[in-house]
Amino acid sequence: MKRLLPILEKSLVALIFLLFCAPLVHWGGKAVSSWATPKICKWRGEPVPRSARHHKKRKKALAQASDWKKDITKEFNENFLFRTELIRGTNEAFFRLWNVSPAPIAEVAIGKDDFLYEKGYLREYFLDRPKAESLVPLVEKIKRFQDLCDRCGIKFALLITPGKPSIHPEHIPDEWMERYDSRPRAYALFLPLLQRYGVRYVDGPAITQQAKPQTPTSIFSKGGTHWTYHGALFTTNALIDCLREQGEDLARIETTPPKVSNEPTGTDTDLLVFINLLKPWNYPVTQFDIKPADTEKPRLGRMTFIGGSFSWQIAQEIEASKQFSEVDVFFYYKIYKAINSSIVGTRGSMRMPTGTVDFENEIYANECLVLELNETIIATQKHLSAFLDDAFAHLPQRDAKVETLAR
Repeated sequence: MKRLLPILEKSLVALIFLLFCAPLVHWGGKAVSSWATPKICKWRGEPVPRSARHHKKRKKALAQASDWKKDITKEFNENFLFRTELIRGTNEAFFRLWNVSPAPIAEVAIGKDDFLYEKGYLREYFLDRPKAESLVPLVEKIKRFQDLCDRCGIKFALLITPGKPSIHPEHIPDEWMERYDSRPRAYALFLPLLQRYGVRYVDGPAITQQAKPQTPTSIFSKGGTHWTYHGALFTTNALIDCLREQGEDLARIETTPPKVSNEPTGTDTDLLVFINLLKPWNYPVTQFDIKPADTEKPRLGRMTFIGGSFSWQIAQEIEASKQFSEVDVFFYYKIYKAINSSIVGTRGSMRMPTGTVDFENEIYANECLVLELNETIIATQKHLSAFLDDAFAHLPQRDAKVETLAR
C-alpha cells in the first residue's frame, strides 16, 4: 500500500494537469480551425463552411462588444464536459500543495491531521473577549422567562452547546495557537452569571469535554463543524435529567451498540463539502440507532427548541425516542420552524421563514421549552434576545398573574 501511494499521488497531479490543459486544447483547436479553414477552402476552391463564417463573425462581434469573457464563461459552464472535475481538481491542488482551503467564502482553516475548523469559531475562541457586564441583560431576560415558564407549568432549561475549538484544541493550526488571548471568554463569564441569577442550564461544553475518553471516535468529526450524534448524546441525556428533576416523566435515551464506520455522511462532512475536493475522505465516525422509549406509555405533549444549528442533533435524538407527540425547532427563531424532523430523515414539515408566531399555542402550550445557545455566540447572539422580547410582549392569557413577571 505504501508503494502505491506515491503512484496515486503522481497520477492525481497528472490528471489535474490534463484537466488544466483540456480547455486550452479545446479553445485552441477552435481558434486554429477558424483561422485555417477559410484559407484551406480558398486554396482548394471550395466554399467556406457556414460554421466557419459564423464563428468568424461571432469572434469579431465579441471583440467589438468587449464581452467575450462572458460568452467564454457561459460556454465553459454549459458545454465543457469536465468542468466539475476541473474545479474539484483545482481545489485538490490548492489543498495538497499549500494546505489551505480553496473556498475563501467558506472560511475554513486546515488544522493538524487535516482537521477542519471554521475561522469564525477560531476567532471567538482565541480573540473575542467581551466584558461581563455586557452579558447581564441576556441573563436577566432568561431568568424572567424561566419564572414565566414555571408559572405556566412549562419545564424549562437553557442548553449551552460546545464549539469545535474548545473540544478539540489539539488539532488547531499553530498560527492560531500563537494568537491566544488569555482573558476569559464569554463562556467563562456567562456561567457565574447564570448561577448568580438562578438560571437552570445544561453545560454542554463541560459534559462534552468529560465524554471525550468515552467515545470511540472524535466528538467533532474531522470534516464537520458540528458535533456528531454520538457526541451530542451525552448532553441530550443531561438535558433529559434536567427536565426530569422538574417532574417531567422522561426516559434517558438508549441506543444500539455504537459502531465505527469510515464512511462519514451528513453533518459529519458539513465542512468537507464546502471545500469541494476531488478525492473523497474516509475517516472514522460513530454510528448507532436510537431505541424508542416505552411504547405502552402515552406520549407527552410538545417540546420546542429555540436555538441554532447545534440544537438539531439534540432535538432529533429526543424525537427519535418517541416520547413526545411533537418536537419543534425554531431555527434562530425567525429563519424557519421545523416540526418532527427525526434522526432517520425529515418526516415533518417546515415553515420558512418562521413568520408570525402564535405564542399562546406555539410557545406557552408546550410541555417543555429549551433555549439553545452555542458557546461561540454567547456575546453576539441576537435570536434569543429577539425571542424573549417577543415572548414578554405576548404573555399567555390563561394566567393573568404572569403579567407581573414581565414588569
